[in-house]
Amino acid sequence: MLDWLADLKNGLARITGAVAPSAGVGVFGKHPGWDDHLDDIGLHSDALIAAKQLVYVRGIGGVVDAGQWDADGEAADVLPAFRHLFFWSDSRSLVVGRLWSSSDGKGRTKYPMIACVHLEGRTEPGIPDIAPLLEELEVQCKSATTADEVRGILAKEAVRCPGLLAASAVVSPARKDYLAQLGFDMGSDSAVRIAYSVASYFAPLAQSALLKSAIHLRLAESNVQPQHLRFPAVSGFPTAAFQFWREFLAGVLPGSVPQLFIVPLDAPWVDVIVGLPTPKHLACLKIGPKQMPLCSEIPYTIEGEHRAAAEAAWRAFLA
Repeated sequence: MLDWLADLKNGLARITGAVAPSAGVGVFGKHPGWDDHLDDIGLHSDALIAAKQLVYVRGIGGVVDAGQWDADGEAADVLPAFRHLFFWSDSRSLVVGRLWSSSDGKGRTKYPMIACVHLEGRTEPGIPDIAPLLEELEVQCKSATTADEVRGILAKEAVRCPGLLAASAVVSPARKDYLAQLGFDMGSDSAVRIAYSVASYFAPLAQSALLKSAIHLRLAESNVQPQHLRFPAVSGFPTAAFQFWREFLAGVLPGSVPQLFIVPLDAPWVDVIVGLPTPKHLACLKIGPKQMPLCSEIPYTIEGEHRAAAEAAWRAFLA
């Protein structure tokens, strides 16, 4: 009955254009309780459906089909496992997901399991601490052996989600402090390279059709070329990385433009995809820095007006 009511509410909202505060949690991917991919569980919003279809089915599925993660060993520059958080935001929605390595009932291990929380119309400013709920979901789902157990776990966690709409926001380090933790200041070559990359790759998208896009399946119809950059991050603090770099990008990108931040929990970087996440861009999930260097480490020679503009962007951000 609750699932039916949630589907009805979201259907009416799509028809009328109304946006009421809502929260939900869903899972998809691989689990030993299913012989193949999970059934849809908890996917009662456009954003959660888009997360499954665009990030998992088409995105990760496309990378797996292409065999881009098949190489083994350190020399291959492929991360050994899925262990990530992602934050996908637009002007109305925030989807926070956790990925971990898993398998289906037949022992196939190429795909992860993913748990996602979707918040829309949050009543408090800032980002609540969703990470503990998702970590607990991972622990419980790993312990579960049957499909019914997983469904029961999701039913319990769904009751907790509405509380996130009014929960206190995570307090992240001050911008200058976080920049210092990254090991450089606003005048360093690393900082200049970052601002130059953002201006070159992301700023042009602020004038594109992405301004009218959102996190739903229609994003796949966009003919705007998505862009991807890899930024440095303080390892172990994924929400702080998301907040810092989202705020930095706000200098060139309106918050309405869909932005996907992918943070590996055991590596010091965050991948940012603006626009439609495609297999080409989602390969970043398991590709290391030798193949995909951080934009702070690409040896651009930036002088004159470009360097001055980059330094000005940092001064404005840190003021």
